[in-house]
Amino acid sequence: MSWEFRRLTKPLVGEYAKEAERARSAADESDYAKFIGATGGMLVSRKELIFRAFHIVKEKLSSYGGKVSRLLGIQCNNDIVIETHGLEWSIKPASLVTLEAAQPPPLEYWQ
Repeated sequence: MSWEFRRLTKPLVGEYAKEAERARSAADESDYAKFIGATGGMLVSRKELIFRAFHIVKEKLSSYGGKVSRLLGIQCNNDIVIETHGLEWSIKPASLVTLEAAQPPPLEYWQ
């Protein structure tokens, strides 16, 4: 989850802004001990964690018949979700993708 805090580009506002900034700066400095302390500590129970990874389960099953979950962002105290993964990537065969060849610049830009 520390990597998700490194994805935050804007400072947070609201109830958990101070804690989130401490966790983000610890993750950005790669100081794992400081990050664990900023997110609640090593001995805190899972129910009492301030921040958790937020996943959604897709309706479509995997090719093996299992559930597919997608990481969406960070959940703050079970009510606020900070989205860090806005884009959904997909793999398509090259035959379905149209590529345009690069065009030279217009002659008016040549010297």
